[in-house]
Amino acid sequence: MKTLQKPTASRIFHVNRLKPPYKVVLINDDVNYRSWVIRIVSNVVDMPVYEATQKVAEAHAWGRATLKTCEMEQAENYCQNLRDYGISSNIEPC
Repeated sequence: MKTLQKPTASRIFHVNRLKPPYKVVLINDDVNYRSWVIRIVSNVVDMPVYEATQKVAEAHAWGRATLKTCEMEQAENYCQNLRDYGISSNIEPC
């Protein structure tokens, strides 16, 4: 019977290095109303409305804003869900 070993910091570090984090980036557009984007970002990325409002304002001012940092699969899912609502977004490695 094989015994389980307690995870050590080096093992955890090694596992985390295998899956680098990705950023979900909101891209500003002149098509959608801010109120619509705020509501969708808040629901899809599961963040409070006040935080979504700040992120949308940042994207409006600078052309882009990082919404969330997570694993690639989850980032792709968030990005696709935002695009399904007509909101411009992409993912980038951190």
